[in-house]
Amino acid sequence: MKLSEAIMLGSLSVPQGSGNESLFSDNSRCALGAARLAMGLTGKGEVNAYRELTDLWPWIGNDEECPRCHREGTARAIIWHLNDVHSWPRERIASWVASIEPATPEPTEGRDPEQTHQELCVVEEKV
Repeated sequence: MKLSEAIMLGSLSVPQGSGNESLFSDNSRCALGAARLAMGLTGKGEVNAYRELTDLWPWIGNDEECPRCHREGTARAIIWHLNDVHSWPRERIASWVASIEPATPEPTEGRDPEQTHQELCVVEEKV
């Protein structure tokens, strides 16, 4: 699943939030938190949350520019920035993400590019 799709899917479940707790809160989720929710990621703490996201979408470490104020940073940092600083709706952030993300999900460590994190968990449980 693409990051933009995961943001949109997770956005259907909970209201938008901001701040570090919105990466894993049950009450509200930022854009990246919504993506984590959609993918079934459960790691607590900011470091674990960002690592899980980077494991699934390594390209979020690439340099990008904020489409509003032209601040530079990693795609992950710009997504946070659009959510927490500019208060963009997650749907708008997802649209911007779709404009910069790879056309197909990148394979990571032997994964099929179309396999979601949830599918991987099911496969691991059966083994």
